Amino acid sequence: VSATDPDCGVNAMVNYTLGDSFGKVRDFEVRSGSGEVCIAGVLDFETRSVYEFPVIATDRGGLSTTAMVKIQLTDVNDNQPIFYPREYNVSLREGGGSSSSSSSPVVVVAATDLDSGRYGSLTYRIVSGNDAGLFRIDRDTGEIFVTRPSLLSSRTSPYHRLNITATDGGGLRSVQDAEVFLSVTDSAQRPPIFEKSRYTFAVKEDVAKNTIVGSVNATSSDSGSRGSVRYSIYSGDPDGYFSIDPLTGTIRTASALDHEAHQSVLLNVQAMSGDPPAYGHTQVNIGIEDVNDNAPEFDSNTVRISVPENLELGIPLYAAHARDRDSGRNGVVTYRLTSAAGGTPTGGLFAVDPRLGHLTLARHLDYETAQRHSLIVHATDTGEPPLSANLTVLVEVQDVNDNRPVFERAEYTVDVLESLPVNSQVLQVTAIDLDTGNNARLTYRLLGDKNYTHHDDKKPLAPAFLSTGGDGSEDNIFGIFPNSGWIYLRQPLDRETRDQYMLTVAATDNGTPAGTATSRVSVNVMDANDNDPVFTHEAYEFTVEENQGRGALVGRVAATDGDLEVNAAVRYSLIPSNSSFQINPVTGMKFPSMVLLLMEVKSIA
Repeated sequence: VSATDPDCGVNAMVNYTLGDSFGKVRDFEVRSGSGEVCIAGVLDFETRSVYEFPVIATDRGGLSTTAMVKIQLTDVNDNQPIFYPREYNVSLREGGGSSSSSSSPVVVVAATDLDSGRYGSLTYRIVSGNDAGLFRIDRDTGEIFVTRPSLLSSRTSPYHRLNITATDGGGLRSVQDAEVFLSVTDSAQRPPIFEKSRYTFAVKEDVAKNTIVGSVNATSSDSGSRGSVRYSIYSGDPDGYFSIDPLTGTIRTASALDHEAHQSVLLNVQAMSGDPPAYGHTQVNIGIEDVNDNAPEFDSNTVRISVPENLELGIPLYAAHARDRDSGRNGVVTYRLTSAAGGTPTGGLFAVDPRLGHLTLARHLDYETAQRHSLIVHATDTGEPPLSANLTVLVEVQDVNDNRPVFERAEYTVDVLESLPVNSQVLQVTAIDLDTGNNARLTYRLLGDKNYTHHDDKKPLAPAFLSTGGDGSEDNIFGIFPNSGWIYLRQPLDRETRDQYMLTVAATDNGTPAGTATSRVSVNVMDANDNDPVFTHEAYEFTVEENQGRGALVGRVAATDGDLEVNAAVRYSLIPSNSSFQINPVTGMKFPSMVLLLMEVKSIA
């Protein structure tokens, strides 16, 4: 068996085990690493021809799934035919009387072979005792006929003994030959005659030993000691259930009966009288009546099954089956769910068909609420008193990708200095997914970003990416680490060119089909003092009358700064300093006077 796991590394390593309490004999085992199912014991087709058992595949993270394995054995010819009974007694009338007609069998021998198919088919043959050719045997049925009735004589050959062998279709011969003893009686001697050609009795399987079942009776027309009759069971009772009183013909139980092994027994009973003996035959059909002495039986006490959480209601997820070896009402099994405390299990999530034992969902499962459930299937027969058995079903809920990722925030806002170095981290976005495993493993990306990136989140300051062209997200200014969700700077910022970026970040899980969530990220570029003041003219020229008084206005210079607010505030000064003129450090106004002034302007920051 083989199971696959889409996880990576140690989480993808799968171990295989047999389901709990498989069978009563562990004839098979599974190799934990490879999943190979191997023979662990001696197999016997005649004892059990089919095996069906669960194999559980479990990863290192504890998640599991179950598969059912069915093994069909192929029979080999490993059993020899066996005769039952081995000895047969028959009386024949001399001279070709009606009891020895060539058209009717005088006796039928039978052997059994536990093998199946052609290995269990038998043919019969007389191997000794038929030198004169008085008898023949049907090779297929085992029926023995008299071929030359006129040669039968109670004086010259009163006894005959035939040895019969049986051979199966594979060539194996019977363990022992059957022996048929035939006695030839004179025409005046009559065999015992039973009152009935067949008797019918019934007995309950739980009666005590030596309980009387019934009686048979045969009479002989001979007088004296030759007329006394003795009874015996010569076949039909291989388990020794019954005995017969040789003098009275009373049949009793000889051992414990079992309806489940034999519902009825057909005894072949013979009555013997005279010397040489003459035999009469009858059959006794004894019905063994069932009592409720067998409880239902499950193949195992505990089973584990894996069920996807999105399984539809009403679909069978497991078939619980208990066998009851009793018959009739005693063998009819009904099912219900129970709990250890006797109440309704697991909040009514599950239901079981009372007749079929099919386990179904009554309400939808939710892996995120409960990953495991324990059920008890209670099987009860309808006998009196009822007998029962329990099966524990451990349900492992398999996660499916039924939850989409959700960002912690619908929108993020971050302020970033325009002087931030390239490859610096800007903001970490985070999404969560209530699923597990691959279904909860998230990958982040910027929508509209046409760059394919390979990033190592452990080295956030030195990401490596491969550009495949395209405009990208916001002109490829920003990137994102796909595993951690850290947004980082790809290219230098310039507030004077653009002071705000609106990004859309997506988080996608690794389920099938994949679920995706998005969030907006607003990046505000903050001003840095990265611009020098610039005069409106490269040179200024002013004239002043020589008799201007102190503090008279000479002229005004002006400079601008591309930065903002305090970074754009300009202060003026003269270089080198001059005692004849002054400049207003804020307004740029100059006071008396020279032909050429060299001035310096400085930013306040």
